[in-house]
Amino acid sequence: MNKEPEINRTFERSLKVIEACAQQRSGVTFGELQDICGGIAPTTLSRILQTLNSTEQVIKQQQVYVLGQRYLMTAKLALGEESFEERIQKELDRLKGNTDDSAAYFGWTGSWIAIQLKSEVDEGFHYTTLGSEKHQLHHTFYRTVQAFLNKTELKKINQAMTDELKQIKKDAYFIQLEQAKYPILRIVAPVFQKGKIQGSIGITIPAAKISTTIKQQKLKFVQEAAANLSS
Repeated sequence: MNKEPEINRTFERSLKVIEACAQQRSGVTFGELQDICGGIAPTTLSRILQTLNSTEQVIKQQQVYVLGQRYLMTAKLALGEESFEERIQKELDRLKGNTDDSAAYFGWTGSWIAIQLKSEVDEGFHYTTLGSEKHQLHHTFYRTVQAFLNKTELKKINQAMTDELKQIKKDAYFIQLEQAKYPILRIVAPVFQKGKIQGSIGITIPAAKISTTIKQQKLKFVQEAAANLSS
């Protein structure tokens, strides 16, 4: 059996999915993608989306599909432009190098907060899959973003302004001990564009106890990274 026609058909449908996400930046539903791909079977579309998600070309955010960071970065590279995502990745790589800790960026999508980019130390902490929205809302990266959302935006994620968030906003950084499979310490700072919160950048340290001096040194690197990305 000649599999080439089937491979070509799958490739063509994958391109249609990417094009649909590019045209509708707010996201496309599964049903809409089925129609765009000519009434494609749900199982077939699911396989295509799984492949695109694994390569970070298209990711799912809540109930819609949007372009992934890898696709956006590739497109900007082809146009000879440095995207915001590329700047973030450079800062994450620099932050990892300066602190020897795994670094990540969580972005505010307008309706939720999701991990978008990361730079990990091989023997250090490893973050979840890019695009994941499964973290608890008390997560340090999440709380740092929440502190700068307005009442309407907080309501979208079923949150309200608290004394803790007010303190994070005042400090413009957040250091918190969390319990994963082992104790971890997160040091995170907010990122802004034109005065509007865009996300949070920071590091995760797989150790519960570090000296105050080292903690402050690492905080300085995190704040520098956030300042370099903010405008």
